[in-house]
Amino acid sequence: MPPTKEWDALDVRLAGDGSQLVDPNHVTHLSLWVRTTASLPDDRVVQRAILAYISDISLMAGAVMPHLGSVPSGMVVNPASLDHAMWFHRTAEADCWMLYDQVSPSASGLLGFSMGRLMQDGKLIASCCQEGVMRLVDVNDLDASVTFPLGRGT
Repeated sequence: MPPTKEWDALDVRLAGDGSQLVDPNHVTHLSLWVRTTASLPDDRVVQRAILAYISDISLMAGAVMPHLGSVPSGMVVNPASLDHAMWFHRTAEADCWMLYDQVSPSASGLLGFSMGRLMQDGKLIASCCQEGVMRLVDVNDLDASVTFPLGRGT
């Protein structure tokens, strides 16, 4: 059986054309369509656990993206979460399409802060925020499974 990768359980698609990802005049804005690849039980605890997992897969990306142009060749950005908070506003079905709208209003001094909203059928179902530290790591000295796959070194 082949090894399972972190995103294999999810169907993730970029919402829009990607032009909003890196704009030096604005905060980074990332929107994704996301759902699980398999059906889930109708269990509120399972659904919320999956929402929490989804909320963590790309939230630091918004803080990292504005700095990718300054990542030296042969290096990658390896973010580590310092804190992550989540609020559940409504019930959701994580195996149905959700819009995950994310913004990073601040990234400086190796720290990044991002906020996200998960919406389904036009309604806010969950909100989250995360702060993390962003480290530059030599591409040859890392475990790729824990590294954000962006940067000119990859």
